[in-house]
Amino acid sequence: MKFSTFEKAVSGPRIARYLSAVGGRQQKAMYLYRLNLRLSQQFYALSSLFEVALRNEVDRHYSAQFSDPDWLINQCTVNGMFSYPALGRSSFRSRKIILDAYAALKNKYDHNSLLSNLNFGMWCYLFAPMQYRAGGQTLLKILTARPQGVNTTMVFNDLERIRFFRNRVAHQEPIIFDSIGVNANAAENAFENLYEKTLWLGFPPERLFKGLDYSKQILTLVKAV
Repeated sequence: MKFSTFEKAVSGPRIARYLSAVGGRQQKAMYLYRLNLRLSQQFYALSSLFEVALRNEVDRHYSAQFSDPDWLINQCTVNGMFSYPALGRSSFRSRKIILDAYAALKNKYDHNSLLSNLNFGMWCYLFAPMQYRAGGQTLLKILTARPQGVNTTMVFNDLERIRFFRNRVAHQEPIIFDSIGVNANAAENAFENLYEKTLWLGFPPERLFKGLDYSKQILTLVKAV
């Protein structure tokens, strides 16, 4: 494809950073842009699969803890974990998210539908210290392979890093640059964090992501630019 056509498709300001990174070489800039997209696709796909695994482990844990297959909506009641008084500092954030999703389902509600309509941030926030305490301080048990000494704040911060990086991908931001130029370190660290949390959850990443993960190959190409 001619560079002028590609530039028209993605916009001049968007491709300008890639051009600058490769010394104005147009074909190289298009190649780098596509590498960024391929790596972004990888992270979005793998983190989405991780999200499903995480929410299912959370669901199994609290369903058993509360002996209630409808724990999500029932824990929004006045004495439930999502109404824990100290959570008022965050305006009962989790409860609002759950009740809004419940209202949107209307008469189509069932627990699985509600489960799948809650976003990644909701599952991450369950590890925030105050929400973790509200849930009985037991949720770390789902991370069966976590190293000794790992606490809920560490887990929450790492999950938030995964979420923030995926948000960058979702907003089509470049993930292979720093303030100087091409740099794959941040992306590489994000993948390593994702692999680690997947493993802690009890799912070997090389097996869970089998046939899906080509990130190492793409990172190698980025580093060679």
